[in-house]
Amino acid sequence: KETSPSRKWSYYQYEQIDVPYIAKRGPDKGKEKISKKTERINYSETINVIIQKLEKCRLKYLVHRFLVVENAHHWKIILANQSSTNPIFHMDFSENLQFTPKHEVQDAHFSKRQFSLHCTVKYTGKDAKYIYHLSDELNHNIQFVAQVVNDLVSKHSENTDIFMFRSDNCSSQYKCHWTFGFWRDLAKSTCKTFIIFYGEPG
Repeated sequence: KETSPSRKWSYYQYEQIDVPYIAKRGPDKGKEKISKKTERINYSETINVIIQKLEKCRLKYLVHRFLVVENAHHWKIILANQSSTNPIFHMDFSENLQFTPKHEVQDAHFSKRQFSLHCTVKYTGKDAKYIYHLSDELNHNIQFVAQVVNDLVSKHSENTDIFMFRSDNCSSQYKCHWTFGFWRDLAKSTCKTFIIFYGEPG
């Protein structure tokens, strides 16, 4: 049986929405900022509109996949030629965690406050060490990343003059004009060299 082109189909997808908040730390303390929150959004559209959206997603995925593969190849080359005296810190936030009953459905998690472990892998030669941080304020933003980096640098600065950090290019956590200034000021205050790699999330 053929479907009418005007018939609408219902579906949902998870999207990021803007959520205002007041910054408690950093240079923007006391100012209103915008963070991202993932929520389930319901849609009702015709099949033609849905197909067009899927095609756009497919094209974005192909570009994303290419960048992920290239970044992985580049990362292997870096590790293979790494000096044993200059550590590389690979940073990223884990999947969001929260204290909820196990019987609660997963969809309900997105409407509640969550926290994230900040995971770092320290590569030195052929050795790897795992380091974890958890924000006291349950935030995972650029101010918390700055605290993590300061902690890592303070604990390893006696053994090296060159620090290499790798992360994804998330603008709310790692890559923005504020973090560029942070790296510059950190290099001046510590008299160390910092090399930053930004990869494609994936």
